[in-house]
Amino acid sequence: MAQSTDAYAEDVLVSDLGRLEGTGRVEPTTRPVVRLTVDPLEQQAQRPGPPAQALRVLTLNIQHDAGDQRRLPLLNRELRRLRPHLVALQEVREHQLPVLLAGTDLRHTTHQSALIRTTDVGGSVVATRWPHRVVDSMERRENNAHWWLLAVTVTVPARGDLLFVTGSTPWEPSAEWAREHQARELVALIARHPTPLPPVVAGDLNAAPDSASIRHLTAHLRDAWATAGQGAGHTWTVDNPLAAAEIARLIGDPTHRRRIDYVLAGREARVRSATLVANHPVDGVWLSDHFGVLADLDLTGVRH
Repeated sequence: MAQSTDAYAEDVLVSDLGRLEGTGRVEPTTRPVVRLTVDPLEQQAQRPGPPAQALRVLTLNIQHDAGDQRRLPLLNRELRRLRPHLVALQEVREHQLPVLLAGTDLRHTTHQSALIRTTDVGGSVVATRWPHRVVDSMERRENNAHWWLLAVTVTVPARGDLLFVTGSTPWEPSAEWAREHQARELVALIARHPTPLPPVVAGDLNAAPDSASIRHLTAHLRDAWATAGQGAGHTWTVDNPLAAAEIARLIGDPTHRRRIDYVLAGREARVRSATLVANHPVDGVWLSDHFGVLADLDLTGVRH
């Protein structure tokens, strides 16, 4: 787990979710907080902060440290601009976290390496605006397939606890049996950890919406893109030059386009919007071989 003592500027977001007042004691799985002054970037008019009463969730596979070295600071710029509350990141090397999250509100992180070993492309990360606590994790290795799940509880100010789940999923097309097994374990994990607020699942799930694994998940959870997204929502597609290179190497299909990255939420949550992020070059640089998914969830109707 990467930790930093860097100072981060406090935001001025005013919403029904409230603000974290005081830092208290930081859990070992969180990043320290230092209260300072208003971040100058908060004053930029183009910064699209979450709407009032919305919980903003982002998932993004950052493609480790491949390719153009400008990608990491540009990804940081996007995180500062989008201002999510809960983030699931994939293929992150530990040393990348300080640069990736510097100056953001995502002061609390748990990297996969704190619990299990990572792969040669890095591991999954949970990053949250408010403190979180690891409540469950599991790892499976079976018939050359490897998968892993992480569950944390996040205390949302003035609202209560929320279960946030992410993990690593086998990517191989032939490993759908393993992804379905993982999906069933994920649903069971959620059942073991009920929280006042609806659970949220986010990540690169390596499966299309009509696959057995995703159909099992969406039988229990709301798919943010299917609910509020526009268009096909492909997140790993030959339309992205970085993905096209990986697709040619791994899949060999010059027409490959799939939606494999998801934000899912308990059915009590209302999805206000779902959009793709990192789906176009910034300053001429493509940010990853994946497009990310950004969802705004409305929890106002949830009964505690």
